[in-house]
Order: sequence, then C-alpha cells, then structure tokens
Amino acid sequence: MANRRRPVRDADVFDLDRFGLPLPVHFPAIPGLSRVVGGPAYATRGLAEAGPGHVLEVTVTGPGDSWRRTWFERSESGQRDMYGHTEQKAVLRMRLAPGLLIEMFGYHPPCPYENGCMNALEILARKHDVDITYFVEQADRLAVYEFSSTGRRSDLRPPRR
Repeated sequence: MANRRRPVRDADVFDLDRFGLPLPVHFPAIPGLSRVVGGPAYATRGLAEAGPGHVLEVTVTGPGDSWRRTWFERSESGQRDMYGHTEQKAVLRMRLAPGLLIEMFGYHPPCPYENGCMNALEILARKHDVDITYFVEQADRLAVYEFSSTGRRSDLRPPRR
C-alpha cells in the first residue's frame, strides 16, 4: 500500500473563498455545472437560516487537532440527484484524507435510502479513512451516527446544553 501523506494544513483539504469559507473541490459530472454547485457555505448559523431549507453545522478537524474549520450548509431544492442535501454539499467541499475528523450537527438524521446521505457518509469514511460523526439534537436526546473505516453505528445520548 502506498504511503499516503496526511494533510498538515487546512489548505490541503479546502479551497477557500475570499471570506475563508470552503468552495466545492469536487464537481459532479453534470454538463454546465460550475464551482457554485450546491450554493455557498455560510459563516454563521444566522446567515444560513436566513433562507429556506434546513441547516447543517460542519466542523472539520485536522489530524492531531492541528487545525479546525467550521461552516454552515443550507439545504436547497432543485439540485440534481442529492447535491442539494446538506451532507452532500459539505463533502463536495473537502479533499478527504486519512486522519480527518468531521462532525456534523443537523436538524434531521441523514437520509437512509439507497443512494442517500447515510450510505454516502459510510462509503466515504471507509474509502478515505476519516471519522464522520453526525449529531441530531432532539427534544430529550442526542442521536449520534458514527461512520469510520470500520463501519457505521448509531447511539442515543443526553442532549447537549
């Protein structure tokens, strides 16, 4: 197996816009699509919540806590396939590499159907040796979905306060 280089800086993982927010680095094979596929990343929850759709908070931490980047995604209707889903939008902004820790805080669980976000997150975690944890705050509990190179598991925990 080839020796894979672990990212040292967030610049190895992200292309950033002039505001320091991640741009898409992967583009679906759809003719005419540009770097704005899936819409912008947002710096704050308030900006993301200003439009229609639900919001996902995304935090990516480099190996050994060497750096951290947080932004917000907003779901969008009218996108082809799953590209309007917040989880899909988030991972299109990253060059995944071993050792990354990705945490997502959403209003809804990742969609479970065949080509849905739950399966996509599991496949990406296994393929790229990253850890992805997806949190959904509910009234009396925190639903946690964990995806890693060893598989997928879910859990219920007390809510964060």
